[in-house]
Amino acid sequence: MAGFLSGRWLDFLMWPLGSLAAIALLTYHPYLGLAMAILGGAWLGISGALFDEGRVSNRPGKVQKEQKPSSPGRAPEKALLLLKAAARWVADYEPLFLVAAMPLLIFPGRFTRVALAYIAALWLCRWAGRGSITVCTPLDVPILGLLMMLPVTLYASADLSLTLPKLYGILLGVAAFYAVANAARSGDRLWLMVSLFILAGVGMAGLSLVGTDWKHHKLFALPQVYAQLPRLVSGLTRSPQGGFHPNEVGGMLTLFLPLVVSLIIPWQDRGEDHRKRRHGHLWQQFGDPTSRLFQAGLMGALVGIGFTFLLTQSRSSFIGVAIAFMVLGILRSRWFWLGVPVVALITILAIQRLGVERLGDLLFMLEATGTMRGRVEVWQRAIYMIQDFPFTGIGLGTFDIVRNVLYPLFLAGPDVQIFHAHNLLLQVAVDLGIPGLVAYAGLIAAFALMGCQVYRSRGGRERALAVGLLCSMLAHQVYGLTDAVALGSKPGFLVWGMLGLMAGLYARPTPSGGH
Repeated sequence: MAGFLSGRWLDFLMWPLGSLAAIALLTYHPYLGLAMAILGGAWLGISGALFDEGRVSNRPGKVQKEQKPSSPGRAPEKALLLLKAAARWVADYEPLFLVAAMPLLIFPGRFTRVALAYIAALWLCRWAGRGSITVCTPLDVPILGLLMMLPVTLYASADLSLTLPKLYGILLGVAAFYAVANAARSGDRLWLMVSLFILAGVGMAGLSLVGTDWKHHKLFALPQVYAQLPRLVSGLTRSPQGGFHPNEVGGMLTLFLPLVVSLIIPWQDRGEDHRKRRHGHLWQQFGDPTSRLFQAGLMGALVGIGFTFLLTQSRSSFIGVAIAFMVLGILRSRWFWLGVPVVALITILAIQRLGVERLGDLLFMLEATGTMRGRVEVWQRAIYMIQDFPFTGIGLGTFDIVRNVLYPLFLAGPDVQIFHAHNLLLQVAVDLGIPGLVAYAGLIAAFALMGCQVYRSRGGRERALAVGLLCSMLAHQVYGLTDAVALGSKPGFLVWGMLGLMAGLYARPTPSGGH
């Protein structure tokens, strides 16, 4: 614990103090209390990225030198060195080994505890191979805050059968974060992790094509396209049809489209090595951003993910990706600032022609009611839950049953299933209380600041990667303003993987040898 929080005890104390201040305001005015929680979490994340004095070995520009092993003289020493080498190799490619445990945590069962023990063994390999349990990152304190809320959510839960799968999902996400953050410190392995992350997005897009409960007439009608899609996956969700919800599929795909586009377009180099690399076997080309295989894979990923994304017809996802593309264009060229007044003019004309209420219904209506007022009513019920359970939350995954019993809706019938608050920040506070919201806001703030620092200090491919990660997270958070993929959801480990990629990129030395 001391190494994990080295030099960060003051930041750790800020987490409960900020939570208490937000809860105190929550009793007088809910919006002020929520704003205080978000601002407190933002400061928690920013302080972790700015004042990281106790983590010299992990700061950009600082590379910890590995100790050279002494020449062995006896057989036990040789065996020990071989074990350390094997442990180091496992730690270098830990995300690949973690894949074996994912099915047991995504779909909990009798072997879930075996998966948790397996993850603990991977952490021991990292400790034995590298001499430390993990690298230190600016996200450590917020992550610790979320982990400390997990026993609390078990206490508060009204149905452990709904809470435990979400809890296992968060544990898997934290394991994925540290696996990627530790493995991605090396340049070659960083791009290998990026390739695997994008490949996971392609896999998710492909799985969604054969497992989603498609809505055929939300924004545009493509009955011939939907009719050709086979239904091969079902029974994996709590929906009546047993398939994936298209809005959640669109929300998860927001993590990939801006990233892929950012890596495809050229960026100005800043001190990068322009020497041509000799591409070896296929595996090396897969993790080399200069190889033709990597570039061809990006184009294929853009087509595959983009096709599935369009089929979701998710309005919140479309708005999030559109804003992310606008920011991506502005960071690439100042000419894209001209698009801002154009978008503002189109918005004003749409309001004048349709009116605020009709435009809101068109963009943000709740399917259960057919109007935006239904979504606003769900937000109000979520705020009531936060006010009644500010310290503990109601328990992961129990929004629908608690809402139906204690906070019934007036605009939707009692048989309507609404599994989340349709706002990511509200959902975190509902699940884990105000302390959980503070910790989550700290995660996002630290991620954003790390990305900004990398953007200012790097060039070329690393700058493209930082911008892509930032814009993808921006798209996901904009989507989260009117919809949600709750913490601990089955695909939620992908969000943690993105956090790990940014932490690994941030930990790499700059070309100038400094921050």
